[in-house]
Amino acid sequence: MKQEIKRSGWSRFCKRFSFGNQYRHTRISGTVSGEVELGHSYPFLGITLEKKGRQIGAIQVLAGRGDAQQVMEPVVSIKQLAKMVLEKDSKGNASRLLLQSKDGTTVNIDLYGDKEPSQHRSLIERVAYSMHERRGSAIGDDWNDWLEAEKRVKEAERQLTE
Repeated sequence: MKQEIKRSGWSRFCKRFSFGNQYRHTRISGTVSGEVELGHSYPFLGITLEKKGRQIGAIQVLAGRGDAQQVMEPVVSIKQLAKMVLEKDSKGNASRLLLQSKDGTTVNIDLYGDKEPSQHRSLIERVAYSMHERRGSAIGDDWNDWLEAEKRVKEAERQLTE
């Protein structure tokens, strides 16, 4: 089943889509990116609209980076978004999101499998390790690094879903 998302609902849709699909396996393909596979090494975190006042500047597809300074990073950015189409499988789960710009650039976000909590944990581990390295790999603050990494990952997730 295909459903075109109305422009007036894009912002709310991005938050719901991100919440429902964080940490799913994702393949991104299209005229912008060639093909990018997001799986265990780069967990899918969501999509967000980049706004300039009331104007939409771009839509970004974000993945977990695992760096203490930058937990998430844009994998694809599309300017002048013109169309969003959501495809669902027979169970009603999102299976593909088509993004199309005014100049004809298209990106497909194919989603498969269920959410994988192990990707969430893996992202926290990478952020904590990055913090450990930034402290000069000194022993003794492992637990504090872990707690701070959890906080930063949750904040990144919250930015995309609330």
